Amino acid sequence: MQGVVHIGSADTNEIVLADRKISRVHVEVDVLPTGLRVRDLGSKSGTFFQGSRVGTMELPSSGAVLTLGASEIALPPDDAATPLGSSPRERCGRLLGASVVMSPSRRG
Repeated sequence: MQGVVHIGSADTNEIVLADRKISRVHVEVDVLPTGLRVRDLGSKSGTFFQGSRVGTMELPSSGAVLTLGASEIALPPDDAATPLGSSPRERCGRLLGASVVMSPSRRG
């Protein structure tokens, strides 16, 4: 997967965190073939990697842990299989669905 992912407290982000210490649009993560480019978008509380504040930084695509406010975003190692759980939400952006077909983790 390649592209840009926004993380913050606003519902318009691709990843939404319920953390009062992060900005509405806190950080931008650009998924590259070689890893990730992380760019803090002027947040007050900052974005940290291994204890250092990040302005813009390139990281490996696996095994990295970012700290945003009181939250941590962990990218599992490449060899770790992480099953996705089902979500109680019926909406993802402009997509809407509640059927079993739309939720692979609910299939029997």
